[in-house]
Amino acid sequence: MRPHQERRYNRRQIESVRRLPEELRYWRGVELLIQWRAEACRRADDLGAPAVWALMDAKSELIRLCDPKGELVEELRTICQEAVARVARPLCHGRKTSACSSVATVRSH
Repeated sequence: MRPHQERRYNRRQIESVRRLPEELRYWRGVELLIQWRAEACRRADDLGAPAVWALMDAKSELIRLCDPKGELVEELRTICQEAVARVARPLCHGRKTSACSSVATVRSH
C-alpha cells in the first residue's frame, strides 16, 4: 500500500474505533492485532525488520485508542519482535554469540 493510502486507511480505522462504544473498543483492538500479526510476518519476510517496526509506529495510535491501559500496545510490540525473530533465526543458526539471539528483540522505542 502506498504511504498516503496507508495514512488514509489508518485515519478511517481510527474514526471507526472512535464511533464504537467504550466496551467494544478493546475487542476491536484484539481483532486488529490478529490481522496485524499476519501483516508483521509478511513484512518481515518480504521487507525486513524496519518495515515491521514501521507497522508498530503506524498502528500505535489506533491500538492505544482501543486500549488506553497499554496491554494491546505491548502485545503489538511482542508480535513485531516475534516476526523479526522468526526471520532472523535462520541467519543466526550455528553461531555461538549471545548477541545473535537478542538481535531481533532489542528495540528502543
